[in-house]
Amino acid sequence: MAITVPRPRLNWRERLYLPAIVAGLAITFKHFKNTV
Repeated sequence: MAITVPRPRLNWRERLYLPAIVAGLAITFKHFKNTV
C-alpha cells in the first residue's frame, strides 16, 4: 500500500535553484583549473 506525500509548493526562485547551479559550476571550474 503506497502512501502519497503532498509535495511542498515551490516558488519560481526555488524551482530555478540558482545557488546550487552556481555552486556546481564553481566546483567544475575549480577542478578544470587544477587539471590544466
